[in-house]
Formats: sequence, structure tokens, C-alpha cells
Amino acid sequence: MRRVPLHRFAPADPKPMTPTPNRKRLLRALVVAIVLQLGAILAMPATAAEISVCPIGCDHTSINAAISAAEMGDIIMLRDGITYTEQLNIAKGITIQGPGPDSLATIEGRGTSSTIAIVTAAPVALRYVRITGGAGTAIGEDRYGGGVYINHASAKVTIDSSWIVSNTVYGDGGGIYVDAGRLDLLDSKLSKNTATLNGGGIFNDEGGVLNVERTEIFNNAAVYWTDPVEALSNAGGVFNRAEATISSSWIHDNRATTSGGGVTNRGRGEITLRDTIIERNHTLDGGGIFNGNVLVMEGGGLVDNRAEEIGGGISNIGIATLSGLTIDGNQADTGGGVATRKGSAPRQDGEVTISGCSMIGNVAASGSGRGGAIFAERDGDVTVELCTISGNEATFGAAMAEVDGQIEVSHSTIANNRTRGADVAIIDATRTGSIRFGNTFIHNPEMTNCSTRMATLGHNLDGDGTCEMTRTGDLAPRSVSIEALADNGGPSRTHALPADSPAIDAGHPGICPDHDQRGFAAPVDGNGDGTALCDIGAFEYGASAEGVTPTPTTPTTSTTPTPATTEPTPPPDRTDTPGTLGNPIYLPWVNKGSS
Repeated sequence: MRRVPLHRFAPADPKPMTPTPNRKRLLRALVVAIVLQLGAILAMPATAAEISVCPIGCDHTSINAAISAAEMGDIIMLRDGITYTEQLNIAKGITIQGPGPDSLATIEGRGTSSTIAIVTAAPVALRYVRITGGAGTAIGEDRYGGGVYINHASAKVTIDSSWIVSNTVYGDGGGIYVDAGRLDLLDSKLSKNTATLNGGGIFNDEGGVLNVERTEIFNNAAVYWTDPVEALSNAGGVFNRAEATISSSWIHDNRATTSGGGVTNRGRGEITLRDTIIERNHTLDGGGIFNGNVLVMEGGGLVDNRAEEIGGGISNIGIATLSGLTIDGNQADTGGGVATRKGSAPRQDGEVTISGCSMIGNVAASGSGRGGAIFAERDGDVTVELCTISGNEATFGAAMAEVDGQIEVSHSTIANNRTRGADVAIIDATRTGSIRFGNTFIHNPEMTNCSTRMATLGHNLDGDGTCEMTRTGDLAPRSVSIEALADNGGPSRTHALPADSPAIDAGHPGICPDHDQRGFAAPVDGNGDGTALCDIGAFEYGASAEGVTPTPTTPTTSTTPTPATTEPTPPPDRTDTPGTLGNPIYLPWVNKGSS
């Protein structure tokens, strides 16, 4: 290398330069920076090597042999059409990769331990593989993680575009068990895994961090084989006791003996679900979700889940926040859509906040069933805002019921619900709890709206007067109408107001959300009097997605139509063929037509 003459940097003054204290510090800092940079360069691994594995003509004939030979960062390449019958113990940072998403390489355990156990802090990636045949890592009398077992406090594991299928444990985590460390599960599938205790698909324990994106979790089970009546087996799909985030995924057709057909969140668990569908799961308590600590669910839906006892969509004893959801077609003996009650541990306050949701076609199915859409008991507390509660069914309280619980509803529409019995109210309150309304439209033709006088925050419309609300802004009982349940924009269905509705611009002038259930800007001047006030109910007449107020039309007389029934839209194509991932990347189907 050509050297630059030192005189090029000599000072203009030929006198010797004596370093000042500041210059000494700068020189020392420069030397330290150079040393650190050289150390980092020297510590960087060489370019990752690709190590091939196949019976003939590859670098190794087994994955275990390739792991032994691999260095940090190497990629172990598996071939198409080969089943690797091995149990892997990974204690170094490597990637194991199959041919691609259209043809997965199969790693089949021997049925005596976890198919893959990961015990390292270095990053590990599994990509384009099908993991099957595992029986879990034995710890004491139980086993953990049939397909994948992760146990290192600093583990960083990525499973990408893979399929964990047909693993079974006599314990927790049929498909995956995260004992400690972080797992990112991306664009993958978990199916037909079984745990006799908890987490048929995934168990995320107290030391774990779980992140799931664009993944399908289906047909998994937490079921005790020999005594399903007595066993406490929970979470057919996902059991969480730590930090978990699930995004743009589909959790469906899972089952559990006791609680959480789709998802169970217990202990110190804090779980966030975004744009995720929980559908057709089945158990006793919490058909879709059982929440015992902190749950946030944004977007997506709880659809067609079933609980034999309570909480068809969700059963809650913790603190749950649900926003922008479709809570449709769920069923339980009591609390078809949402059920809540206070627990006994910290943060088991039995609080549910629901906003911007549809709650449609939920059923409390037993002969004495209460709360088709919502049920609160034992100091449970439900707050509802900007929701449509329609087409629900129960013996008592088709829309909502409480027994020593509290429910508060604002800016919502309660319409076209049905009870199974003469003179039984759509809204059923007891003297030990309370239900109160503000800016709410209540209209259930041929039914009785309320079982007793309801507390009011004002500006409600009670069509038949049975709720006896007379605070400022509450409209006198009158014959009213509402449009059929329909897709009027936004993520869920709503009842539009006819142009002559007394609910238009009759909301509280000082308490008005900046949008309606659909997310359309509010308020707008719906009656054309020059003043924009929000409407009573979840639907803002005249609002649009762009917030533009159309020209008011002449009022016309409208009658209440029968709710329309839409044929369910089929789910997206997917394959259950072992060895291929099929179509893993999609935002799951929401059946907006269920009723």
C-alpha cells in the first residue's frame, strides 16, 4: 500500500507540538475505537458454509453428523423427497433448511424424545421443514415439546415456512414448548399435535417470548387420553404464561378438555392478538379464548367457537381489551359471545372492554342460558362502545345479562335479538348488579327490551319503553325502524339508520366519538340543520370513509326488515398433504355472513 508522506500532515508552525490534556483524551479515544473495530472485524465469522445432507453424494448422510461438523452460522441443506429419521439436539447457531415451501424436507422423530431440542443462545433457524413424530423431552414424570423444545434464557429461534405436525406429548406443548428464550414462528402451520396437559399446538412458559406471524394453527388438542372428564387439559391451540404476540394468523378447529379451545392465557401471561381469527374451537370454558391475566385483541374475530359451559367466544377472569373484532356465531350454555367474572389472583379483575365490534348470532344454548352476546357475573365488568349487538339468542338476556355483574354500553346498537320464551327481556338485569346505557339504540321488535328499569347516561332510544330511561336526551318510547344488518363498510356489519330515524343527530352534544363503529368520521350533520351532532347508536348516518357529508335526502318511511342471512364464504384453499406447506401466507377468512 502506498504510504502518504507524514509531512503532508505537518503543522504550519515548525515548532514541536505539545499535546494538551484534551488532545491526549482524544488520542486515547481514537486508539480504543480502532482496537474495538479491529476486534469486531476479527470476531466476524467467515462466509457461512452450506453443508448438504442426503444418503449418497452429499457432505453427510445424517443431520446430526452435519450439526457436529458445522460452525457458527453454517446452513445445513436438506434434500427433496427424503425423510430424515432423527432426533436433533442443537447447541450451536445454525440454520437447517429444506428445498422450499412447495416441497418441505421431513424430519421425523423416533417417538422417544423431542424431534428437535434447541439449547443455545446463538441464533437458530429452521426453514422449509416438516417436523413430526416427536414425543417430547422428559423432565420428571412429564414431557415437553413434542416437535420442538426450546430451553435457553437467551435463545433466539426462528421457524419459518415450516410445518409442525403429528407430534404427541404426555405433558405440555404437543407441537412446540418454549421453556425459555424467544421463538419467532413465521408463515408456518401447526396441526394434529396433542398434549395430555396444556398447549396442544404451542406452550409458551414463563421464561419464553413468543411471536407468531401469518401462521395457521389447527386440529390440535389438549386432551387427557384415559380420563378426559377429570383431567385439566387446557388450550388446544396456544397456551401462554409469559409474553406472546400473534399477528395475521388463523387458529381454528382445536379442542381442549377444560378451557381455551383455541387459546389459553394464564399465570403472568400477557398476550396480544392482531388481525387474527379464532374460529371453530371447542372446550368447556372459553371456546375460543380463556383469559386469566392480560389480553389485547385488535382486529380479526372470534367466530363459531363453542364452550359446553361458559364463554363461547371468550371466557375472561383477567383484563381483556377487544377492539375492531367480529364476535359472531359463538355458542355456550351461558355467555355465548363474551363471559366474564372476577378471579382470585392479582389482575384477575374480570374486566372486559369491547369497542368497534360486531356481536352477531351468538347463542346461550341451555334451557336457563343467560347472555347470548354478553354475560357478566361475580363482580365481572363489561364496557361496550361502538358495537352492533344483533341476532343473538338466549333464554334470558339474548343481548346481555348480568348476575352480580356490571355492564355499561355506549354509542351502540342493540337490535333484532330474540329470547326463547314469552315476555323474557332481551336485556336482563338483576338487583345485585347493574346495566346502564348512553347514546344507545335499543330496538328488538316483538320482544321485550328490558327486564327492569335501567340506569342511564342519557341520549338513548328505547323503542318499547321497558328500559324506563328518562334522563336528559333519552327519547320517549315510539315506533322506530332500522335497516337490515348489512356490510355498510368497515370491518364488520352494522344496522344503518333510515333517513327519518329520530336517532339521527340526537346523541349527547358533548360526548361524541370521532368515528362510528365502521371507523367513519363523526359527527356529521345528518338532518341538515347546520349542526353536526353524533347519532344514537353505532352507525353515523351520512358518514363516509373519507369523512365527507353527503347531501341530506328527504326522509322516507321504513319498516324493520328481517335480518338477512348470507351464505358463508368458503375459507381460502389450503392443503393438508404432508410434506407441502401449501398456501401459508394470507390474512385468514372472516365469515361476515354468519348469523
